[in-house]
Amino acid sequence: MLIVNAVLETPDTVDFSFWPVADLPPYQFMALSSSMSPLEVGSALAMLADYNSRTGDDDRPLMDASEAIRRLLETDRVIAPGGLRVHDTRTNVTVQPGCCCGLEDWREWLDVADGETLWLGHDPSPRLEHADEVVQLWPDSVDAQETPSGSPSRSWWVTYRGSCIPCRRDCKAFSL
Repeated sequence: MLIVNAVLETPDTVDFSFWPVADLPPYQFMALSSSMSPLEVGSALAMLADYNSRTGDDDRPLMDASEAIRRLLETDRVIAPGGLRVHDTRTNVTVQPGCCCGLEDWREWLDVADGETLWLGHDPSPRLEHADEVVQLWPDSVDAQETPSGSPSRSWWVTYRGSCIPCRRDCKAFSL
């Protein structure tokens, strides 16, 4: 069975004081869902506010909570370090989003059904490969031109597409 989660990278909140946040290790992935605690939601918003405060014309450091929220709301396209995390319970293989992969591009996964491949980031460098009607997801590939070593998560696309339904529901619940 495949478990697909929308994940966001946790921020370094040592110096963050605009609102309460969870005591989470920085630069890990947290799944977005309706079951997040208020402090985890605070951490997610801290990451979104900080990350997107540097994308517009105003790159001054954030001064307070209202400015952080204002800039986030004024952003044309919110970007979020993270993506979709895929875990295959049969093989116990987990494919994490790589660096520079953004949660804002999650809809690109829907194109896999049409034979598209995705860039899934680097360090680690996950890789997606089509093999007939099976999609193979590799957790890490040193060279995208060569087949990576290790075990892939092999799955029928139909299985994956069904796995996106709870992920989409979790994202909607988080955003409410």
